[in-house]
Amino acid sequence: MEQAETVVYDALSNPRLLAHCPPNAEVIYVGGGNAVIVFADRGEAVQFNQTLSRRVLVEAAGLNVVMAVRDFDWDAADKPLGKVVADVLAFDIQRKKNAGLTSGALLGLGVTATCAFTGLPAVRTDDDGKRISSEIACKLKARGKADARLEREVNSDCAFTYDFNKIGDLGTMSYMAVAHTDGNGMGDRFKSLGKADLTSRDYVGQVRALSNSVNVASQKALQKTVEAMESAIEEKPNEKGKLEKWIGGVVKLTKTGERIGLPFRPIIFGGDDVTFVCDGRLGISAAEKYLDFFCQQSLSDGTSPTARAGIAITNTHFPFAQTYALAEALAANAKTRIREIQEQERRKDISVMDWHIATSGLVMNLAGIRRRDYTLPDKNVLYMRPVRMDESDTDKRSRWQFGKVWHALSGKSEQARNKVKALRTALRSGENATAEFLNLYKAEFEMLQTAAGNGWAGGHSTVFDAVEALEFYTPLISQMQVNR
Repeated sequence: MEQAETVVYDALSNPRLLAHCPPNAEVIYVGGGNAVIVFADRGEAVQFNQTLSRRVLVEAAGLNVVMAVRDFDWDAADKPLGKVVADVLAFDIQRKKNAGLTSGALLGLGVTATCAFTGLPAVRTDDDGKRISSEIACKLKARGKADARLEREVNSDCAFTYDFNKIGDLGTMSYMAVAHTDGNGMGDRFKSLGKADLTSRDYVGQVRALSNSVNVASQKALQKTVEAMESAIEEKPNEKGKLEKWIGGVVKLTKTGERIGLPFRPIIFGGDDVTFVCDGRLGISAAEKYLDFFCQQSLSDGTSPTARAGIAITNTHFPFAQTYALAEALAANAKTRIREIQEQERRKDISVMDWHIATSGLVMNLAGIRRRDYTLPDKNVLYMRPVRMDESDTDKRSRWQFGKVWHALSGKSEQARNKVKALRTALRSGENATAEFLNLYKAEFEMLQTAAGNGWAGGHSTVFDAVEALEFYTPLISQMQVNR
C-alpha cells in the first residue's frame, strides 16, 4: 500500500511563509482525534486524504474518519488561516458529520459466526480460539505499538494489566471501572484563537503551543496518577505468612511476567480526552487524582485547565461497550452540573466528577435509573453526585463531603456495618427517618453527624453516596500512612 510522507514544517524556528518553503505540508495540531494540516496545494491534500483513507480501511477497520479540504490564501489579511480553520470545522466538517455514512456496511451474508467481543460477523479466531471481527483483528495487530507507546509515555515500574477479566476481584464478584475524563471548554479555547485577529503564522504558533501544552498536561497527570497508585502499594502477609502486595490494603496485586501487575490501563490518552480502565475499587479515587493533577498543570496561555470525569463501575463480564457508554453519560452529567455551578456562582474554574456503581447490571439509561432507584416520593434524591472537586461553604455536593462521610463510616466492625445497612434503609425513608435513626444511635454515628449533620442538604442526601461506595472506594494511600 502506498504511503505518503507528511513533512512537518517547524513554524516556530523558521518564520518563512509556508508557500515559499521546500516542505509541502505543515501539521498545525494533532490531538483528541482531530488534526489540522496545511498543504502547499489542493492536489497534495487530496492525495493525503486518499492515502489516509486506505490505511484506515486496512489498519483500523470500523473507524469512521471525516475529512474536508478548503483552499485559502496564506497572505489574505481579511481571511487568515485561523478564520479558515474555524469555517472548515463549523461548516464543512459538521455538514459531513450530519450527512452520516453514505453507504451501510455489508455485515454478513448467509450463515455467519459472530465476534465474541463486538457481535459483528467474525472473520478469524484469535490466539485463544475466540471468533473475532476485522475490527478486533486490527486492534490486536496494533497492540504491540500501543503497548510500546503506553510504556514510553506512562512510565511505571509495574506492568499494566491487559486482560480486563483479571483487573478486579471482590469476593465472588469482579468489578472494573471505566473512567472517562474530558477538559472543560478546550474547544472554545481553540475556537477563540481562530476568531482572534492573528496572522496565519501567529495562529499556527499559538494553536500548536496550546495543543502541545494540553498534551503535556494530560500526560503528566496520567503519570502522576500511576505514581499515586504505586505509592499506595504495601506488603502484608497472607494466611501462610507469605508477603503479598496490596494497594491501600484492599486491592491485591499479582505478577505480570517479572513485574507487578497494576490493575490500571489507559485506553485513550493524548489531548484533554483521557479514558482508563482499572479495578472497580480504584475508579473513583484514580479519577479524583487524575483531575487534581490535570488541573494543577499550566497551559501555554498561562491558565490552568479544569475538567470533568464520569466513572462507571460494573462487573468485569458486563459488556464493555455499555460500561464505556455509561462513563460517557456520567461525564456529560458532570458537564451539566458544571454549567449549573457557573450560572449560580459566576465562575468558570470548576471541575466535577460523577459515578455510578452498577452491581446488578443496567436495564435503562442513567436518568431512568436515578429516577427509579434514587428518587423518593417527596422528590428528594439519595445522591449528591455529580460532586464538585473544590470545597464550598454553601454547596455540600463536593468530593470533600463524600470523603468525610466515607472515612466516618469505613473501618467499622462487622456489627457496626450492620447498623450502616440499617442507615441505608433509613435514608431511603427520607429526612425524618434519617434524623430519628441518627438520634437513636448517637454514639455509633457521632463521627458521621460531625461530618454530615442530619445527612441531607438542599434535597440531596449527603450520606448515601458514601454508604453505597463503602466497598467500592479505596483512597490511594497505604494503610501505614493512614495509621500515622
